[in-house]
Amino acid sequence: MSSLQRVYDDCTRTRTSPLRIHHPQHPPITSPGTLAPRPSVTQPPTFSLSSSLVTPGKKYLVVAADPDAPSPLFSTLLSPMLHLIHAGLEPHGEADEDGWVELKATEEEEAAAVGWLAPNPPVFSTKHRYVFMVYEHPEGLGSGDVRGVLGLEEEGEVGRWARVRWDLDGCERKLGLGEVLGGNYYCVE
Repeated sequence: MSSLQRVYDDCTRTRTSPLRIHHPQHPPITSPGTLAPRPSVTQPPTFSLSSSLVTPGKKYLVVAADPDAPSPLFSTLLSPMLHLIHAGLEPHGEADEDGWVELKATEEEEAAAVGWLAPNPPVFSTKHRYVFMVYEHPEGLGSGDVRGVLGLEEEGEVGRWARVRWDLDGCERKLGLGEVLGGNYYCVE
């Protein structure tokens, strides 16, 4: 079972998530399956992690993908579609009153390795799920290394076609990622 499916299944079964997703124009997304209006999730997200998963001195990496592209009925054609890889995320400060620890990129890794591709399901489609998976960041792997290791262009935006039918298992293997720690997902129509 892929990490994407495992995260989705865990979130659906437990209705809880160890990853909180923040978009500037939307309240923090803690509950899996939240329906988010498209305009509210166009800006790149930031993240908080449950304090129960935070290990002092460790960094984290988040991958986001859409398993429903171009439509849930035809998802075997183009899915999953990669929407983000953000490496070098470190716990910042203490846990808030609800037990969340903000993750922030270090200065040298402020930009996402693969930038945010905002949700944009086609008009003919039903809602899409955007699944976010968090991993421990492998030591010695910088954001700048991620693209090269994955065979992506070193400079500029990663185009849509490079994100289509994303090989998540291959990505995990090439980057040396361990088991997915957990994740979250939201839906966009």
